[in-house]
Amino acid sequence: MIRSIYKTRPPREGSSRKPISRRDTRTSKKLELGRYLCGIDWSLVELANNCEEKLKPLTDFIKTGLDTIMPVKQSRVHVDDPPRVSPEFKYLINLCQRAFSAGHTQLFRHYRNAVNRKRKVLRSNYYASKVNHLKQIKPSHAQWWSAVKR
Repeated sequence: MIRSIYKTRPPREGSSRKPISRRDTRTSKKLELGRYLCGIDWSLVELANNCEEKLKPLTDFIKTGLDTIMPVKQSRVHVDDPPRVSPEFKYLINLCQRAFSAGHTQLFRHYRNAVNRKRKVLRSNYYASKVNHLKQIKPSHAQWWSAVKR
């Protein structure tokens, strides 16, 4: 019997991807939702007698607007990916790797530069949204340390 000199990886338990759901919250979609809400006849809400009767049409209007203008989209992300990694970034990396393996030097350099630019933008946006507000918090605060460790 011949032994393999290569180590075999043990199979992973469970899936390495997890589903997430999110809405498209670009500024254009928010403006469109605002125009939708401004165009609603709110007299139906005002005609109701009590709070429960007013709440039903109000939530129906908002839910209908959200579901039509900003529908929830399901996507799957890798468990080990940092939170700043987006599907568009992964697609750029894939294009770069394909160009490299095919031997297209010019195309590889183009995509490599695009990946690096996108990586820097994603990292700075992530810093601005998650860590930048911690400058106003005392370093001894537990929230500050937990965010720095992450």
